[in-house]
Amino acid sequence: MLSTLRSRFRRVVFVACAVLAGTAPHHAAASVVFGSDRDYPPFEYLDSDGIPRGFNVDLIRAVGEAGGFEIAIKLGPWAEIRRAFETEKTVHIADMTRSREREIRLDFATPFAIITDQLFARKGESARCDPARLDGTRVLVQDSASTQEYLATRFPGVITLPVPSAPDAIRQLQAGNGDCAIVTNLISQYLITRQQIRNVVPVGRPFMPREYGFAVLKGNTALLDRVNSGLKKVLESGEYATIYQKWFTPKRVTPRTAGELVRDALPIAGPIAAALLLTGFWVISLRRLVRSRTFDLREELARRETAEQEARTSHEQFNQLANNVDEVLWIKDQRSGAKLYVSPAYERIWELSREDLYRDPLDFLRRVHPEDYDRVKVAQASRPTEHYNEEYRIVRPDGSLRWVVSRGYPICDEQGEPYQMVGITRDITERKMAEERIEWLATRDALTELPNRYLLGDRLKQSIAHAQREELRLAVLFIDLDRFKRINDSLGHTVGDELLREVATRLNKGLRADDSLARIGGDEFVLVLRGIQEAEEILPVVTKIISSLAQPFAIDAHQLNISCSVGISIFPDDATTSAELLRCADTAMYHAKTKGRNDFCFYAAEMNSLAVERLRLEGELRRALADNEFELFYQPIVAVSSGQIVACEALIRWRHPVRGMVAPDRFIEVAEEMGLIPRIGAWVIESACLQRKRWSRLGYPLRMCVNVSALQLNPGLLKTISDLDCPMTPESPWLELELTESVLIENREENIELLRELKALGVSLSIDDFGTGYSSLSYLKGFPVETLKIDRSFIADLESDEGSLAIINAVASIAKTLNLRLIAEGVENEAQLVQVRRTGCDEYQGYLFQRPLPAEELSALLQAQQPVRH
Repeated sequence: MLSTLRSRFRRVVFVACAVLAGTAPHHAAASVVFGSDRDYPPFEYLDSDGIPRGFNVDLIRAVGEAGGFEIAIKLGPWAEIRRAFETEKTVHIADMTRSREREIRLDFATPFAIITDQLFARKGESARCDPARLDGTRVLVQDSASTQEYLATRFPGVITLPVPSAPDAIRQLQAGNGDCAIVTNLISQYLITRQQIRNVVPVGRPFMPREYGFAVLKGNTALLDRVNSGLKKVLESGEYATIYQKWFTPKRVTPRTAGELVRDALPIAGPIAAALLLTGFWVISLRRLVRSRTFDLREELARRETAEQEARTSHEQFNQLANNVDEVLWIKDQRSGAKLYVSPAYERIWELSREDLYRDPLDFLRRVHPEDYDRVKVAQASRPTEHYNEEYRIVRPDGSLRWVVSRGYPICDEQGEPYQMVGITRDITERKMAEERIEWLATRDALTELPNRYLLGDRLKQSIAHAQREELRLAVLFIDLDRFKRINDSLGHTVGDELLREVATRLNKGLRADDSLARIGGDEFVLVLRGIQEAEEILPVVTKIISSLAQPFAIDAHQLNISCSVGISIFPDDATTSAELLRCADTAMYHAKTKGRNDFCFYAAEMNSLAVERLRLEGELRRALADNEFELFYQPIVAVSSGQIVACEALIRWRHPVRGMVAPDRFIEVAEEMGLIPRIGAWVIESACLQRKRWSRLGYPLRMCVNVSALQLNPGLLKTISDLDCPMTPESPWLELELTESVLIENREENIELLRELKALGVSLSIDDFGTGYSSLSYLKGFPVETLKIDRSFIADLESDEGSLAIINAVASIAKTLNLRLIAEGVENEAQLVQVRRTGCDEYQGYLFQRPLPAEELSALLQAQQPVRH
């Protein structure tokens, strides 16, 4: 079942397998067609200009260039590409996952990735996509993909909804189609991060790991050899790492700001313009009347001359006004929609031509802001009998934003039907700017520019509604500065005000986008934390606040030291309204002050006891190192071939005088947050090396393995090791430092230099829990490591999960290619050991041989050691 798959597949495990065979003979350049999905980002896709892009596109081109053959790229619907590849044979190379069914008709090149699938649901609807009960569920999957084959075999009761591509599955799910979707994990991450898809969430754990690479038709060994040869050269040259970095490194996106708005101070010209427009229409009506009369020609001519003179006068007056006012005066035919007249101000405001507007009455819409476009277009298309009034934004070619208001007045015929509309459009940007400034001042604290109590109340209500919808918690932190009044009274309000501004700056640092910080008066601040699931998540935040404000403030010529007291309430545990949450947090804050200030307190008694327990643990940890309460246990590492103990891993334990033996998972994370890891880590290395020195004197020169965290990778680690009273040389390394993959990837260049210096001191390096992160060959080749340790979670699933065996085989292939030692962790039974031996592991550790032991017990085991037969 999907629910049994391990959490290591939360990200795609990139295992770039090196090619072991020699380089194939060189062939003359030949045109080879590579076909794939046109919508499979970031692996391959067509951009807006129809140009092929993506990781696989760049990789196959590099492989073709390195292998000596020309590549033509053909991207289209995946079902069509597969038909062209497997039936029509017009496509020579395709990228796909390996399966037993496909191996019958295809030959696969060396895989360059292991990918997994992930089940997704719309946010708030995860219950409809229970991985353990998929029967009857409508699942969106890519047509002709291996996922569709997998579902048909494993879950025949699922209702599959085939779509053209994997991204289509996510998009249609977001649009409300289907119950859930199954998509390759890396593609879904790409869509969610790059295309800002927010209402789709993963359900359960990743599943169905499988090898991914290039394939050719069965028997086309010549092309297969050339692909493998080119792929090997791309890997060895480092070009693979460059392509990987291009497509799989997250990109930061900087949000754009709105343009500044200005206050409207223009006089209202509406009544004047309307009067003049009515005069113009009267003239037009008069001219029609004159033309229709059949009086005496001379009298008619005289009257016409008089009317025309009046019309010219009126028209000149109208033009003089229209050409000199800042507003746009316009006349529109209601029946055809044509613009009969538009004044020159239109070109100044819109920066568009009036001639274009006469040709196309909707040309002005080109400048309307996208968020207002539909509303304005609908209003223009209507034929109202009432006044027309719309406010909207326009965007000029330089990107500047302007606000306008357009008002129209219908002109009706004898039957009361509107046949024209006269109107005026004004630039109201300055007025809008003034309104927004007034609104901002009404909701902000003038001193710190943080939200004030009014805006806090509004945001807190919104946060409560969000928490109710998503079934989450939220926390309210009431922060009060201790003895601030003493500073204000002694040094003056100027210093006090500057101190409050600095406090606001410090509190703002590191907040998430959804968090809200406000100053509600005096020295009181309130922080709202959204999306809380457990109370423990609040502790790092409040600890950081107290620590940050405890640092000295340099205000003018004064060095000021303050502290704060924090009260915490939680929705819905303590209260369900904003007023009640604030009251509970305020009560808890005063309780924190009664405990001695510079402290925090939860409103709920049971949560308060948890916080107290955490603080107690921190104090006991500080004393543990000084009181020598830590000790090391050692787990033997055994050679698979001989069954002899060849190394051991040093594991820290805390023998508490009251609690008894405390496991590392109870205190290591707390020690990291307290900054104690460098000191504890140095003690572990020193103690382990001294013990190894004792064993060496007794004739047991074991390799000593010690775990190292990212917090220890600094020059202090070099000094700790160089100061050891235990000689080491690069030729005979006996100290092995174990690092996780994440440590290697973060700050890669700095870490490489530090690890090389460690290597020069005679230290051996290994990668712990290998296979649970981005196990990229390009990263691996850059680090001076000698050993890979397969994570125990893969070993535990060997007997029930073929995917785990596939991953172990892939890791073994990497170790063999790079001539690295391979160790299996967590071997607990004979069946697992048999599989470990078959995959080619050099060493293993686990409860099958021995659990971690104190030094004295392991010494006795070494003395009695006999070759162990399995």
